[in-house]
Amino acid sequence: GVCAVAIAHWALKAIFDYDEADRANMFKKASESPTGAGLGLIASARDCEVICVVGCGTAVTIDVVDGMLHRGGYILPGLALMESTLQRGTRKVRYDEGEAANISLGVHTGAAVRNGALAAVVALIEKVAHGHAAKHVVLTGGDADIIATQLAIPCEVDSALLLKGMWRYFENKHDPC
Repeated sequence: GVCAVAIAHWALKAIFDYDEADRANMFKKASESPTGAGLGLIASARDCEVICVVGCGTAVTIDVVDGMLHRGGYILPGLALMESTLQRGTRKVRYDEGEAANISLGVHTGAAVRNGALAAVVALIEKVAHGHAAKHVVLTGGDADIIATQLAIPCEVDSALLLKGMWRYFENKHDPC
């Protein structure tokens, strides 16, 4: 496959590097290690399929991987960070903890803030997945379950995605492809 050709010709392995157009190509010099986000993309990459990989933590990362090519993505504040930013950055947005978030309209300030943050993340994930014809949407991280329950598209929550990427990376360090 592609990995074998890359290794045979350039001593490269299936991890990340940026090309001259600043696109992350999933090939890099074998001596360099991928980032945490890169490990999730490595774990999700599948030959000839478009995948949308979503990290749902302090920050939300939404990336599109097409086969072994990282097409790009978005980084935005995570749900808790969006909420706390509104509380810190405004004088009038104050409320107590309340019920769990969903994407319905909030009927009081707390619900409006929580639901608004969740609705923004859900809408962007759906837009990216549809816009790039992603065959799979994989979510990982602390808020993955709440986000997954609100998506109107099929998705998979994989809490071990980073570990799977690490395993795949180290497996390829000794036995490429």
